[in-house]
Amino acid sequence: MQTYVSRLRRVLDPDRLPRDPRGLLVSSGTSYRLRPAGEQLDLLAFGQLASGGSDRTVRIWDPQTGRQRTILEGHQGRVYTLCPVTVTGQELLASASGDGTVRIWDPPTGGQRAVLACHLDGATGVCPVTAAGQELLASADGCGTVRIWDPRTGQQRGTFKGPLVGVNSMCPVIMAGRALLASVDDDGTVRVWNPRTGACLLTVPTRYPPQAVTWVAESLAIGLGAGILVIRPDVSVLGHDRPSGS
Repeated sequence: MQTYVSRLRRVLDPDRLPRDPRGLLVSSGTSYRLRPAGEQLDLLAFGQLASGGSDRTVRIWDPQTGRQRTILEGHQGRVYTLCPVTVTGQELLASASGDGTVRIWDPPTGGQRAVLACHLDGATGVCPVTAAGQELLASADGCGTVRIWDPRTGQQRGTFKGPLVGVNSMCPVIMAGRALLASVDDDGTVRVWNPRTGACLLTVPTRYPPQAVTWVAESLAIGLGAGILVIRPDVSVLGHDRPSGS
């Protein structure tokens, strides 16, 4: 465990010297906690914190006081993932649920802006993604299908599919100056996609099933059942830009 934590600290805070106070990842009793600044948290982009869970709701919190501000209701299944999404310059919130829908919310008002309903096996992941210079939204399900949406119109812009395994998490990544999409799947594989063409450019096997992924300090930080795996991809091995399944 100490090895995982040391590696993660080097990735999260690469400029910290060995004797400097620990910054982002600090000890807390027998465990660890993240201590980021507000601008380092995606879901604090609108000055609030959001959570979702098995009660089918999305809850908005004041991160300074810990008080609940709003409950967003509408999902008919567990809420698996949340992410910020920008629509015509406004910071909104997207949620993915086991009911197969992705919903877009206005957190300050509690209003629901759109319902994107297409995942028959439940929507297990959602994240912002850039394709052809446009700010879009990616969603995934338990059958390995990834869909690209225009959050402004609610229209589906594309779909691509990997193996018939569930996608547990996704995140946007920048590799060699290209805006790409990373997913972690039930078969123990990390995949990097071109969200515009649906081409799978890179696959990275892991020893344990991955549960979460994020892009930090030009590296993929992957949450596994056994700890945290940090990978700095070699962009020279990115595959050819051929659509998946071709």
